[in-house]
Formats: sequence, structure tokens, C-alpha cells
Amino acid sequence: MKEEQILLDEQGLKVTNARFIAGGQTYAMSGITSVRLIKVPQLKVFAWILIVTGIFFIFIPTIIGIIMLRKQLPPWAVGLSTASGAVNAYFTKDGAFAERVVGALNDAMIARG
Repeated sequence: MKEEQILLDEQGLKVTNARFIAGGQTYAMSGITSVRLIKVPQLKVFAWILIVTGIFFIFIPTIIGIIMLRKQLPPWAVGLSTASGAVNAYFTKDGAFAERVVGALNDAMIARG
């Protein structure tokens, strides 16, 4: 049996030729059929409209707008396609890191043979 090779181990993520571990979830490389980088749409304009509206009218929209800004998903996701379906396995604000994760996952898929 091949020895497990670590291709990426940063920021709580680990990619080997056998598995991908993200957020406490482990994905077997043998079950991943494709990997893609996803730009997550942001709703910042709507949140800012609520904040400005809140300043002029009432504070509730302001509070909701601030909560929306704080709860936004990071703008990048690592998407996996598996035999069970598609899943966004990891979100990050660092697009360059997300690209490295996708690259490491692609290398892992090639290494598994």
C-alpha cells in the first residue's frame, strides 16, 4: 500500500493523497470526482442600504444590517463533487489560499492514481 503523502497542511486544513480534512470533516480522495474554486456572492450592498436606512429612520434595520455583515460567508469556497453529490467543503477570505487548496486537492487526486 502507498504511503500517505501530505500535500497541504495549513490553517486547519489537511490534504493528502488519501484524504481531505476540513472543519472536522474528512473526505476520502477516492470519493472525490472533481474540485472547483467558487466565488461566493456577497450581499454587502443590501446590508449597507439597511444601515443607512436605519440611521435615518430606526435602529432595527441598522442592527440587522450589522449582523448581516458579520454573518457573511467568506467570499471563497472549495467545492467538491463526490459520488454522493456536491458540497462546499471549506470557506475562506483568502482567495490565494483557496487556490492552493484546490491545487493540492487536484494533485492528491492525481497522486492516488
